[in-house]
Amino acid sequence: MYMELLAPASWRAQFVQQNNLVETNARPAIPSDAPAWFTPRKNLWTLAPIENSQGSIYFEDTLTGKMFIYEIQL
Repeated sequence: MYMELLAPASWRAQFVQQNNLVETNARPAIPSDAPAWFTPRKNLWTLAPIENSQGSIYFEDTLTGKMFIYEIQL
């Protein structure tokens, strides 16, 4: 699942907390089958689950309030 959403800072903070995400400097590769609109900017924070992510990727742009989410279930 690919998702782009605009959310207030409080919602994003709660999402990060509830999903046990931590900020990381890693820049994971965007999957080759991503839709054309899935274009996280280079300055987005990359968030990673504390435990095994199974390949899911989360980006947060604190300036615009946008999040780009790639979820995979294996």
